[in-house]
Amino acid sequence: MMREFAVLMIVFNLFAFNKANAQTARAVSGLLKDSSGTVIHGANLQLAAGKDTFYTISNIDGRYTFKGVKTGSFSLVITSVGYSLYSGNYQFKQDQTMMEIEPVIMKPELHQLEDVVVKSVIVPVTVKQDTVEYDARAYLVREGDMVEELLKQLPGIEVDKDGNVKAQGKEMTRLRVNGKDFFTNDVTTFIKQLPANIISKLQVIEDYGEEAEFTGIKKGEPKKMLNLVTKPGMNKGIFGNAGARAATSGTYGLNGGANVWRDNKQISANINLNNANNNNLVSTSSGAALSYRDNWSKKIVVNADYNYSSNQRNSTGNLYRETIYPFGTIYTNTSNTASSKNKGHNLNLGMHYEIARATYLTINGGINYNDGTNNSASISNQTGALMQDLQNVNYSQQTSPNIFATAFFGHRFKKLGRLLSAGINLNGSKSDNEQQIKDHVVYYDAGTSAMVKDSLLERLVLTHNSGRIIGMNINYSEPLSERKRLDVSYSYNSSLTDNSLLTNVSRSPGKYDYIDSLSNISQYAFSNHRINLSYRYTSKKLNYSAGINAQPNSTKGEYTGRKESIHYSSLNFSPTAHLSVTLSKKSSLNMGYNGQSSAPNINQLQPVADSRNLQNIIVGNPDLKPSFNHQYNFSYNNRYSDKGAMFMLAFNGSAVKNQVVANVLLIRDSVLGSLKQETHFKSANGAYNLGASYNLSQPLFNRKLNVNINGRVSKAKNISYADNVKNYRSSLNISQTLNMGMNLKWMDFSSGVQYSNYQSRYTLQNRTTNIVTWQFTLANSIFLSKTFGIGYDVSKQINSGYYSSISNNPLYINAHANLNMFKRKTANLRLQFNDILNQGISPARYISENSITDSRTNVITRYLLLSFNMRLNRFGKRE
Repeated sequence: MMREFAVLMIVFNLFAFNKANAQTARAVSGLLKDSSGTVIHGANLQLAAGKDTFYTISNIDGRYTFKGVKTGSFSLVITSVGYSLYSGNYQFKQDQTMMEIEPVIMKPELHQLEDVVVKSVIVPVTVKQDTVEYDARAYLVREGDMVEELLKQLPGIEVDKDGNVKAQGKEMTRLRVNGKDFFTNDVTTFIKQLPANIISKLQVIEDYGEEAEFTGIKKGEPKKMLNLVTKPGMNKGIFGNAGARAATSGTYGLNGGANVWRDNKQISANINLNNANNNNLVSTSSGAALSYRDNWSKKIVVNADYNYSSNQRNSTGNLYRETIYPFGTIYTNTSNTASSKNKGHNLNLGMHYEIARATYLTINGGINYNDGTNNSASISNQTGALMQDLQNVNYSQQTSPNIFATAFFGHRFKKLGRLLSAGINLNGSKSDNEQQIKDHVVYYDAGTSAMVKDSLLERLVLTHNSGRIIGMNINYSEPLSERKRLDVSYSYNSSLTDNSLLTNVSRSPGKYDYIDSLSNISQYAFSNHRINLSYRYTSKKLNYSAGINAQPNSTKGEYTGRKESIHYSSLNFSPTAHLSVTLSKKSSLNMGYNGQSSAPNINQLQPVADSRNLQNIIVGNPDLKPSFNHQYNFSYNNRYSDKGAMFMLAFNGSAVKNQVVANVLLIRDSVLGSLKQETHFKSANGAYNLGASYNLSQPLFNRKLNVNINGRVSKAKNISYADNVKNYRSSLNISQTLNMGMNLKWMDFSSGVQYSNYQSRYTLQNRTTNIVTWQFTLANSIFLSKTFGIGYDVSKQINSGYYSSISNNPLYINAHANLNMFKRKTANLRLQFNDILNQGISPARYISENSITDSRTNVITRYLLLSFNMRLNRFGKRE
């Protein structure tokens, strides 16, 4: 009996011991990212807890998990190729059994040791699935250079004279530093203020938005984002600038700004005042901006931005237009003057709240308010199929407040790969416009050219538009295995608008009569549901997803006091697909397809005539259907040389079902017997747009000389109607550019030639137009000493195919001298001679529906400009 009792006690004690151990065993999990927000897979992790040591590798989602941790504290060490070693110590809270560590941001490894030079092969460009990364060490950085000068050297990157950045032909729309949103995300502003010598790497990222960052589900065509990775210790500083300039033309400007950056804390203030004057064009602008971003706690990040802008502009110009009909062509010559004043206030507020280790909430909201006045006067002469002269004076005053709010919720479940996210956006807008229009119309007989009637008409038109938009979406991902996911999503968007257009005609000075037939009050609603089911596969080198969309749509519209109404619904199905492949360490490709419904706007729907422009009266069509746009994109990046040679290729295209197109009619006036032009709308199929672009960058002579060849070709087919006759407009646009740039310590030199050919063919009258432009550029800056430099730039444009009254072939020659002052070249004095030959006139061609319009705009021309700029740059230890 005692033996059985002893055995029972031993079993009981073993059971109790195991149970106690099971109760105290803990689990640790977390996420690894780099500074761009890209997850890191394949990293080695070591967790030391007392006498126990655990090892694991981060999975394809960058996630890792340790189980069976028995102590209350532990240390974590992480290593990964290309990144600096990470180590940290952690402590469990009392009774805590599961710890979700905050995402670890791995920093790039730099080969720098004090008093020791470690020579390593610098690879200028690295290609990843959604990222092209440039190593700043491979490019020339002079003392005093800003990031803007560094960007100009990178293959595939274009920076224009105003600081606007393009990557592979697309605008760079968002800025991050070390993977975090930077102040206002304004790329143009901050590449002029951040010094290039604090930058370690520059990354061009395919940005699919915050939701895609969390879920990994990539939809639609991505935008371009620039992420700057700083050198160690350079993630804080004080920087800014102040400047003044004045020119002989009456042009002047003042600007100033200061920014305080403490990694997470960001505070900035900027003001500016600019005036440009060349008699034909006078433009004055001023603005002020405040920005704040900070971590209020470990869980809460807040941001606030306010911007004020004021613009005033006076300009003159002229245009020539040909409008094609089956029976003839209308020729229009117009000269115009215009002045405008506009003010805007923009306030944005945001908060990011880490509710728990694997759960967060982001809320953003804001108010925008704009008001302005516009004055214009024009004289138009129409000949050909329609003969009339129109003198128009137009004054309008408009206010447009807008309020919006968005929220995004994300949660990661304990099961790796299981995700839930949801978002909502609300928008309310209003626009009120009061417009006074005075028209003097002279009608002529098309056969004899004799005047038929001289008419004066004065109107007061009041328009009001208010809209409310509600949108929501929810996404759920279920892991089928370590690399496979099933994604389900649903989104709903609803818009409701109230519109009124009230027309009053002057019968005597100061007295107006309301005209019911020229007025309209309407309510319009559109709703869209989108249900998506897709399968997703992710691995180190291959990511792809494929699924199907179902999109029910509903459109309703009512018109006060009228019989017309809109009641329409449809259901569209379309596939979805996305593919990202890392072909090697040097090349990658991305491709995707998406389909999207959109509703006609109120001007295209309302059946009442909008006669504010007597030469083109607009009448909507309440029977229009929602359109459906099929979109695809493809990109391929290849670094074919370790010295930085790059080849980039991109394709994109779209095809539209039920596209809203114009039907331009010539209506005979029952009183005068003359013709007048009206634009109506129809739904049509068959329109498409195809495009392809490439960029080839070849560095020579140890990257001192860079040769860039890029080109683009696009082909489109557009549909319109003229007097109910279907017109196909086929266009082919070809452009080819060759640029060469040399960057030496004592000189910058660049030259280029660009050829563009824009062909457009109308089936109406079998009409073909062709615009050919050659542009030759040459620029040279010579640094005669560390503080003084001179330079020039020359541009010659040769145009053919424009109408003779519009075309010119300008030759622009500019010259400048620079003097850098003070110890770190923090001040700059610049003397610039702009457009020495005084040829500042620019032609342009616009083609739409059945019209060809050539315009000539007067631009700021010859002047002598003196400017002074002072910079404040203190980063890292120097601060």
